Amino acid sequence: MNNIDVQEIESITVLKDASATAQYGIRGANGVVVVTTRRGKAGPPKVDFSANYAINQATQLPKFLDSYNHAMLYNEALANDGRSPQYSEEALQKYKDGSDPLKYPNTDWVNLLFRETSPPNVTT
Repeated sequence: MNNIDVQEIESITVLKDASATAQYGIRGANGVVVVTTRRGKAGPPKVDFSANYAINQATQLPKFLDSYNHAMLYNEALANDGRSPQYSEEALQKYKDGSDPLKYPNTDWVNLLFRETSPPNVTT
């Protein structure tokens, strides 16, 4: 039953009692399920084809701060809590002017990782 395509089934009949026993003998004593498949039709082969394609696009992407503004506002939040700043003035300056991009990077991860549009993930 698992190997039969649903589109190929024409009818399903359940035979009980004497009708099953008359046709199938002792093997039909508990009942029989008869699955009738569709028959092929004479003529040229008929091929149906349908295709769809979609493109995904984010409706809204978040806008993040750059490294300098993040560090400056983080220091301000710590100061508001009465704590000492995490970033020194020297580090803030390096974030601002980009003089040491390896130690003080300013990476826009949204633009780096995401495209404006993309095809949907298709798993088969």
